[in-house]
Amino acid sequence: MRALDLLLNNRWILRAEDKESYNYIRDQMPAIRKLVSDKLGAQVIENTTLVKLEKIPVVPEVCMGIGDFMSKEDYALLCMLLMFLEEKDAQDPFVLSQLLEFISLNISGDFIDWVQSKNRRRLIRVLRFAVQESLIVALEGREEDFAERVEGEILYANTGASRYFMRRFSETLTDCRSLEDILRIDSEQGGEEQGAARRHRVYKRLLYSPGVYRADGLDADFEYIKNYASRMNEELGPLLKGQINVYRGSAYFIASDGCRMGEFLPTSTMTSDLVVLVCRLIQAKIASGDWKPGTDERIIVDEIALEQLIVSAKKDYSACLAKTYREKTDREFIADIYSALIYWTIIKPADEAGAICIYPAAGLLSGHYPKEWEKEASHE
Repeated sequence: MRALDLLLNNRWILRAEDKESYNYIRDQMPAIRKLVSDKLGAQVIENTTLVKLEKIPVVPEVCMGIGDFMSKEDYALLCMLLMFLEEKDAQDPFVLSQLLEFISLNISGDFIDWVQSKNRRRLIRVLRFAVQESLIVALEGREEDFAERVEGEILYANTGASRYFMRRFSETLTDCRSLEDILRIDSEQGGEEQGAARRHRVYKRLLYSPGVYRADGLDADFEYIKNYASRMNEELGPLLKGQINVYRGSAYFIASDGCRMGEFLPTSTMTSDLVVLVCRLIQAKIASGDWKPGTDERIIVDEIALEQLIVSAKKDYSACLAKTYREKTDREFIADIYSALIYWTIIKPADEAGAICIYPAAGLLSGHYPKEWEKEASHE
């Protein structure tokens, strides 16, 4: 179903930007609402501005954050921008200095000292994201002017989509002190019967996350996947062009030819190539008996051991790497690959004791460069 692909792959479809897809999805809306309500327990927002499938994860993952954001302050500034836009109608223009004044009046902290260039760069990241996601439109002025001096002015216009960016909660979040508190509100405001709630959690985990791991959720959810995988494949396979594969401690929705949903690994970047190469080295460690999976298929290793493995990948395949990767220091190289492994839920970040959890997905991915390519590259 192309309409479902569009809703799953995009934050939303704006009528002003893609009228053809917008109209197509609205024509399919009765079938879409029935499907996502039954399988995901999700809502579809539909109005004259946009159509949007509310994609609320069961288990928050690093890959669900905003990739270009670099600090908690970036997210705080995004919230300030959304608050500012709430007071404006669609197509209302505003200048950057108005936003700066609003932020200064409504938030405290060192990161609103606009004289500091790092704070201006933070806001620029937020504004770029807002333009990219069609929350606002840049009409006149350059970001570079504001990056260089506080007085740099830019003219924007509100698109009206911002009021649908944040999800709605049934109660205030002021008493929440942790992610667990917010997840608790999620479970309470669903108001679903136990069987339906489990079905919704299972489908969400399969479609929204790279993998479903028994150790990260309820055993009953994983047993549901094991018991009903065949039926789920019959329902999802024709719609999304993929198949659910279930193992002892993990399950995955594996894309097949024609699937247009989500991101694929490896991508066109060398970092993703290196992720696959590191997975191959992890499998070699398992085959040699150096690293042993637990009963849930996870492997626990020391952080230093994993870093040494990543450095060995750099050395083993140095001749095939792009110059920028060859010239990275070991520490820079480790940081890049470590972040990518976390993003794809191949590993879980180190705990306080410095232990790394390697997820079963590391056993599904493997790659290497052709021997003749390595030889040719080494002689260039």
